[in-house]
Amino acid sequence: MTLFHLFRNIILPHLRLNKGRTWLAAFGIALGVGVFVSVQIAVHTAIESFNATVDHVSGKANLQLVSFARGFPEETYLRVKKVAGVKATTPLIQFIPKIDEPIGEPLYLLGIDVFSDRQFRDYAFREAEEEGLNFLRDPKAIAITEKLAHRHGLKKGDRITLIAGSRKIDLTIWNLLKMEGPAKSLEGNFGVMDIASAQEALEKVGLIDRIDLIVEKSTSDRIESELKRVFPTGTRVRPPDTLSSIGWVWHGGIRLRPLLDRACKGGI
Repeated sequence: MTLFHLFRNIILPHLRLNKGRTWLAAFGIALGVGVFVSVQIAVHTAIESFNATVDHVSGKANLQLVSFARGFPEETYLRVKKVAGVKATTPLIQFIPKIDEPIGEPLYLLGIDVFSDRQFRDYAFREAEEEGLNFLRDPKAIAITEKLAHRHGLKKGDRITLIAGSRKIDLTIWNLLKMEGPAKSLEGNFGVMDIASAQEALEKVGLIDRIDLIVEKSTSDRIESELKRVFPTGTRVRPPDTLSSIGWVWHGGIRLRPLLDRACKGGI
């Protein structure tokens, strides 16, 4: 009764005398709630997109050795290959540069070894290439998805410029990828290069960002322990699904997933 008495005799008369302020305050609260909800939806959608991206590019790998920073020496790959129980390995360069204007969109760029990568991922090219050799002949060659190409009127043979930090990288579209497997990454904003070309373009010669592995599941714990003895400081070995939950996706040297997580919690 006391609360009802206060509302009827104090609060309600005040609201009647200040209708403009009341409606303005209500509108401000509603607007704030709407903005907060829309940001949360956008961030969660982005996180799910990056989760799907990591899943697509993981392929058949059941373990991954990932760098925390700029990368680790290529020699690590040779040591990992010699670990007993490792059935297949492949080195990778991964980066998210921006496509230069007028496109201005991010691109998940994957640098691969075209021979060892075949055991992990299946790329469906619109035009078949003999043994991938044409891919190796041109250090400026890149394959992008049909979805990205069609959206911006690009075709095989066109030039495309990527922005990595303060550098601009001019590349030639060598082939188009059908929207299957890894090409689904980042909603089709995906490109693939030869790993040596990617290292040169990104000024990471002698470094790699990730090693994908196929190991016997029954011995994966033992192999993981042995791998920890051979990989350098600043790297971690984890199953791909764990990497997806953490989000080892880099953009200009910044992990994007942790930033998105903090945004969800109001940390940004």
